[in-house]
Amino acid sequence: KGVYRLLILDGHSSHATPEFDQYCTENKIITLCIPSHTSHRLQPLDVSCYSSLKVAYGHEVQKLAYYRVPYIDKEDFLAITGSAGSAHS
Repeated sequence: KGVYRLLILDGHSSHATPEFDQYCTENKIITLCIPSHTSHRLQPLDVSCYSSLKVAYGHEVQKLAYYRVPYIDKEDFLAITGSAGSAHS
């Protein structure tokens, strides 16, 4: 409910770009990178904490699919996640 958002990343190097870091800074997004190859061990969080957010995100993606949006880039992902998170809270 605050100004900042937390985005948890899987530690993959494709997320580590200066543009992505700048976007996160400008939009008050705090990134938390979990160690690579550990997401399978953290999956219980996916079920208990994030399941309703995943459902809301899925609805947002379905809307884009309806309008034939073929690709979701990082900026789209952040916008969709923000919309889903707002609907979720």
